[in-house]
Amino acid sequence: MITAFTFDGLRAEGFEGFVSFKDLTIADIPKAPGVYAIIRADHSPPILLGRNPAGRFKDKDPTVEVSVLSSRWIAECGVIYIGKATNLATRLRQYRDFGAGKPVGHRGGRYIWQLDGAEDHLVCWKPTDADPRAQEKALLVEFVSVYGRLPFANLSR
Repeated sequence: MITAFTFDGLRAEGFEGFVSFKDLTIADIPKAPGVYAIIRADHSPPILLGRNPAGRFKDKDPTVEVSVLSSRWIAECGVIYIGKATNLATRLRQYRDFGAGKPVGHRGGRYIWQLDGAEDHLVCWKPTDADPRAQEKALLVEFVSVYGRLPFANLSR
């Protein structure tokens, strides 16, 4: 059980990587199932962008109103998204490419790209032999028990 959704708390639970999107090397990520987290390392209040620069999936603009983003912000927590993958390397490549404006077949966690400095967000991952969806759900339940709601960019459990 994660007692703190922080860099140190995630590392203690076996997460690895902790590299920014701009420095992410896909070859260093396991091609295994697992869970991952996105951390905003900057602790100052976020600058919320009026337009989301991420790619379009099925021609849908990922932009949401700044007021929506503002209402979801959790000031005391750096973890802004928790996800799962059947192949961590493939999923994190898609995630990064979507943020770079490419049209990929997934738009989960899209709110993170509407934060100024998103390329500096840290990505960490944890390979698992267990069902990644079950692992993701367990992490989200733990997160909600600590913060009373889902991480900033998680829209559903």
